[in-house]
Amino acid sequence: MGLLDTPDWVNQYVAKWKQKLHLTQWRITNKIALAPGGRVDSLAICTQTQNVAEAHLTFRADIEDNQDWQETILHEILHIAHGTVDQAVWCTALDGVSDEKKSMGYQAYSDAMEKFIDQLSKLLWEMENPNAASSQETNNHEGKPFGFLPPHPRPESASRMANAKDKYNGTQCTTEDHCR
Repeated sequence: MGLLDTPDWVNQYVAKWKQKLHLTQWRITNKIALAPGGRVDSLAICTQTQNVAEAHLTFRADIEDNQDWQETILHEILHIAHGTVDQAVWCTALDGVSDEKKSMGYQAYSDAMEKFIDQLSKLLWEMENPNAASSQETNNHEGKPFGFLPPHPRPESASRMANAKDKYNGTQCTTEDHCR
């Protein structure tokens, strides 16, 4: 998983949305890797630690300055903005719950949260680029509302779910890695 130079436009795009989403207190680092988080099928990954307001965004090496990648960057930044909600779920709502129920809760929450973050990133991109062709014309959401959940969980959810118990146990709670 070698790291490569981050294009200037990526740093500028992250800085722009960091400001717009009022995340100026966050220290966000941007990286480029062949396999973000060791996952060759992942476009990007966001890791964050809420209690020190620090996040690391890692994007796949084939990143280009286009709508899809801008939406991907925005998607990962939205995970930072949404992090306090994630922390409440992982550190509070699922605390003391049996492992089986915690895994089920983690799966259901992750699927719903990812869908919401994905749709919100598309909406914000479209609002920022009103003259561009709508991604609604080319995406696979089929006009479903925010509450629509896919019929089957994403395959990577199971592997992330296996680590949920250990990752959020203890006094320093960090949010989950979020992949797109």
